[in-house]
Amino acid sequence: MKKIRFIDYFLDRLRFREIPEAVVERVLREATQRYTDAETGRYIAVKEVKYGRRRRRLMVAYEEQGNEIIPVTVHPVTKRQVQSRIKRQRWIPK
Repeated sequence: MKKIRFIDYFLDRLRFREIPEAVVERVLREATQRYTDAETGRYIAVKEVKYGRRRRRLMVAYEEQGNEIIPVTVHPVTKRQVQSRIKRQRWIPK
């Protein structure tokens, strides 16, 4: 798999949301759902993971440049939010 490169903005988002880097790497490598965001052109990886004391479904928006994956943002999403974005064709399944 491609190398994951964290940019400063993304690391700030991780700290703000108290999400460990290892959790993001797991979502990117083991995503159960993958999409392309029709508005931004970015890729989306979604996976339910445990961090903190709870299980949460996380989405990671990322770009690919050469041999690198560059995560742009990460946040929890509900199953309903994912379904809504698919239904509105915001997220196109890969």
